[in-house]
Amino acid sequence: MSEERYDEIQLALQHIEVNWNEMGQRIQSFNSYIEQANTTKEFKKIAGEASDLIGDLDESEKLRTFISMTKIDIELTILEAKNLAVSDLKRSDPYVVFMANKEKYKTKVIENVLDPVWNESFQIKVEVGDKLMLQIMDKDVGKKDDENGVCYWKIPSMYSGQIIYDILDIDKKGFLYIKAVCNNSPLQKRLMPFDYEKITLLEVCIISVNGFYNSLISNTCIKDITKPKVLKHLKYTMELTTSKTKCQRLIKKKTVEGQQYGNYVFFDQRIFVKGTVNDEIKISFLAKEKHQKKFKVITNSSFIIPDFLPNEIMTLPIPLSESGSLQLKITCLESVYTNVYPTVIPTADMVIEKKGNVVMKLTKSNGFGDFLAPYATVQFGPLLITTSPIQHSGEPVIFNESFLALVETGTKAIVRMYNKDMKNPSKEGKKLCEGKFEVPEIKNKPVKVVVRFNSISQLEIEFFLIRTTSSVFDELEKTNRIEKRNQKIESIFNRFDEDKDGYLKVREFRTAIQFVNSTLTRSLSVFLFPCFAVNNQINLTIFKEVTEVLASFNNSHEAITKYIYNFIDQNKIGSITLTQFINFAHQTQIADSDKELTNLFNSFDYDKSKTLSYKEFYRMIQCVVID
Repeated sequence: MSEERYDEIQLALQHIEVNWNEMGQRIQSFNSYIEQANTTKEFKKIAGEASDLIGDLDESEKLRTFISMTKIDIELTILEAKNLAVSDLKRSDPYVVFMANKEKYKTKVIENVLDPVWNESFQIKVEVGDKLMLQIMDKDVGKKDDENGVCYWKIPSMYSGQIIYDILDIDKKGFLYIKAVCNNSPLQKRLMPFDYEKITLLEVCIISVNGFYNSLISNTCIKDITKPKVLKHLKYTMELTTSKTKCQRLIKKKTVEGQQYGNYVFFDQRIFVKGTVNDEIKISFLAKEKHQKKFKVITNSSFIIPDFLPNEIMTLPIPLSESGSLQLKITCLESVYTNVYPTVIPTADMVIEKKGNVVMKLTKSNGFGDFLAPYATVQFGPLLITTSPIQHSGEPVIFNESFLALVETGTKAIVRMYNKDMKNPSKEGKKLCEGKFEVPEIKNKPVKVVVRFNSISQLEIEFFLIRTTSSVFDELEKTNRIEKRNQKIESIFNRFDEDKDGYLKVREFRTAIQFVNSTLTRSLSVFLFPCFAVNNQINLTIFKEVTEVLASFNNSHEAITKYIYNFIDQNKIGSITLTQFINFAHQTQIADSDKELTNLFNSFDYDKSKTLSYKEFYRMIQCVVID
């Protein structure tokens, strides 16, 4: 049952007390049904019973009238906007205005910004299902304010105390972040079955980027990149995107005075992103010189969304593809486990028990204060990892650079320290010292390794795991996929069972199986039918079996054709006789008479052997035209 359908049923039953005077029966609240449901199967049964009780009310004007009467009190907070369109000569003075319950609401004006932060809250009464139009306006002194885009928020059904965050796409350009807190609602908290495809909403705070000098050297066309004066004026930004969220860009930043130019930039900015579990957050790090108009990507990274628990917070460094690392703080605002039955939600211990990717972070070194640009290499057999050179003064030398370490516990590593000649950064530096260590066993907490080169020189390294999906989620996803697939197959079967007798005839089957597998040709679908049909018809159980067989072949046309050929070749001699073909083809209805089938057979019997080889049969399947 869809969430929208659920809302309609719940609203109808909460607002309408239907009394059947003739029968003395009364429809109860849908929530009383839900409270009895502990499993997905039970939920479906109970939801179906509730739907039947309502009958056709949900299609009537009466139900829509009742739904529109559902008003809730919410505190709507206009948080901030991202990447607004330029209104007046590279600037904008934005504010937000909207109407709710015939009243007008307006935020303050933020001057000269394209990423304004308002954090203004409004107490409003709204109707569930209504669309709230929010206009982003540009303040113009002395003339009429210009509209700088519009976005819409459909009021969801909310229970008292519920908090919802959302990202709204602005039609002109940019995004608006909002937060809604329900203060009063006639609706009760609802629990839904687990859905592995439920959208997760994350607040991703990009704190800083470290150790990216090597990426600047290899991926930019910046002249005099070795000069501190040039590095000082470089501007940086980041872009984030997912399959569910369009690209968003951070406010551009420069390395502030006193920090390592070309090796460190502090952002401390947040971006909201949506995505499903196992979706990829794609991250790009960009830079440009003072006189350049456009930013250029210098390195990339990504983060796979795990099954975050509601309100879970994770702080971690993410390695960049070239060199450097990105420090992130991720807060889960909407989880795949939000408002699902508590019995399926894993505990905090469960979500971290499964091992993920190992990240190695070189934190700092001591004993290299006399060298202008030290850097380190770590070698695991053929795998060589190199940090960016750090131009520094004093001790310790701070690297804070992370790398993905695709190594096992106990792997031996060699660490070497070098000093880079910054006038010739592409050339290997002068070797200073060398040390060794073994990769430790890494569990749920970071493990620190200290590599000692001599009595005064050492390098500190941390190993930790990047969170991945829990074993609980993996099992739930597997079960949920099967349930959804079965629901889809049953729906398709029922749709094409025209006479509703629980069976598909050949033409019904042909169309239905192509809906399940859109890559299947019409001829293959027709020739599949006799392989499974009983008395020239296929029931739901057999239809599911057909879909499983197709899935086992990875939808390979050649594998499916071979399966059909072997079915006809009952004697397993590697050829099909005319009699075998005609007996089989009768069920396909591809011809009206045996004569037509004989002509078809003979037209592909190239060697006139009165049998069809697999190659000849395969050619027939490809060429035959099915009406």
